[in-house]
Amino acid sequence: MIDWGLETGIAVSLLIVLVLLVRRPFARMFGAGATYALWALPLVRLFLPEITIPVFKENVPNILTNIALSETIQPSLAVTKPVADISEGFNIGLGFAVMWVAIGIIWFTYQILRQSAFMSRLRLETQTAPQRLQPEINKAMATLNLRRCPDIRLSKDNMGPIITGVIKPIIILPHNFCEDYTLAQQHFALVHEFAHIKRFDLWAAFVVLMFRAVNWPNPLVHYAAHKFRVDQEAACDSFVLSKIKGGSTATQSYAETLVHAAKLGKSQKLSVPLSLALAQQNEDKNDD
Repeated sequence: MIDWGLETGIAVSLLIVLVLLVRRPFARMFGAGATYALWALPLVRLFLPEITIPVFKENVPNILTNIALSETIQPSLAVTKPVADISEGFNIGLGFAVMWVAIGIIWFTYQILRQSAFMSRLRLETQTAPQRLQPEINKAMATLNLRRCPDIRLSKDNMGPIITGVIKPIIILPHNFCEDYTLAQQHFALVHEFAHIKRFDLWAAFVVLMFRAVNWPNPLVHYAAHKFRVDQEAACDSFVLSKIKGGSTATQSYAETLVHAAKLGKSQKLSVPLSLALAQQNEDKNDD
C-alpha cells in the first residue's frame, strides 16, 4: 500500500511538472482549450492501476527453477518470515493509510465548510438582481443556449462579477453593475459567468479540490491548482469568443470588459471572478 502511494505520488508529480513546462507553448500551438485538457493527465494517472510486468515460466532462468524444486523437495531448508513481522508490517501500512485518509477528509471538510459559510454570507449580504437587468440576462442565456437561469444577485460591497457554488451556483454582480457597465460589457460579463456553468467549470474545480485533498502533503499539487484555474479562465474566454458574434469588434469589446472588471472588481477566494482571471493571466505574462 505504501509502495503504491509513493509510486503514484511520484508519477502524478512528474505529470504535473510536465504540464507546467509545456502549458504555454502548447497553448500557443493548440489553443487554450487543449491546454486546459492537459490537466486531466495527473487525475487520470491517480486512478490507473499499478502497472506490472508478467513473468512467464519459460523466461525464468534454470537456476531459479532448480532452487524452487530443491525447496519443494526439502521444505525444512526453506526460510519462513515470522508471522509477527508480517502482522507488524501490515499494521504500519494500515495505520499510515488511515492517517493519510483522515487528514485528507479533515482538509476537504474544512474547505467545504469555508465555502458553505461564504455562500451563506453572500445570501445575507446580497439582493436579487433588478428586473431591468432581465433583458441582458435573457440575451446572454440565448447566446450560450443556457436553459436554466442561475441565481443572480447584487453585492452591497461592490463584489464581482463572480460565480460560486456547484449544485446551485450563484452569480454575484456589483451593486452598480447597471450603471458602471455599458450594455455590451453587461452582456459579455454575464456570458462569461454563464459559460462557467455551461462548461461545468465549477464541477471541475470541485474535482480539483478532491484531488488536492487526496494529495494533501504534496505542495506541487496545490501550486498546480492555481495554474489550473488560470488555464480554466483562459479556456472559458476562448469558449466565449467562439460563441459571440461580431468579429474583431466583439473581441475587443470583450477584452475591454475584462479590463473594466479587473479595475472595478475585488478578488475573492473560493470563486471565479473576471478580475482574478485577468490578474492571473497578467502574472503569467510577467513571468515570461
